[in-house]
Amino acid sequence: MPWGRPAARMEEYVSTLRDLGAVRHRRAAAPGGRVLPPHPEQRAAAEAGVRRQIAFSASTPAYRPVLELHGWGELADRLNRLSRQQAWAEMATAIDDDLLDAFAVSGDAAAVAAQVRERLGDVAGRLSLNTPYAADHEQVLEVTALLRGSP
Repeated sequence: MPWGRPAARMEEYVSTLRDLGAVRHRRAAAPGGRVLPPHPEQRAAAEAGVRRQIAFSASTPAYRPVLELHGWGELADRLNRLSRQQAWAEMATAIDDDLLDAFAVSGDAAAVAAQVRERLGDVAGRLSLNTPYAADHEQVLEVTALLRGSP
């Protein structure tokens, strides 16, 4: 999951990932960058898929410390309880726009690449552009090329 945002929280984020064993020698795998399509007609379906995936991941106890960094610790607990009840649809609706914006990037390829760079800088050594919806393959390739091409 894209469990990070820019600015002062990045050091806390990296520290938390280190504590969880995810960061070794500054070669962290960014936990799931997301690409949301820029076109409004595709965005609703994409957002629904991303909300479902964020809700599922956020329900696991391992991600609670990262959610806590953002002030969503209680939501992590609620999602965990809902997952035990297999209330998947209710879990997805618990992911509000603020949380979606904190953990997802969206826009055209240039905007997505810029947001990923801003959020992760040189912290991540690997990145997965995770798209839990029917993504535009060409957009994903363009984002990948932009991320590989320039700092």
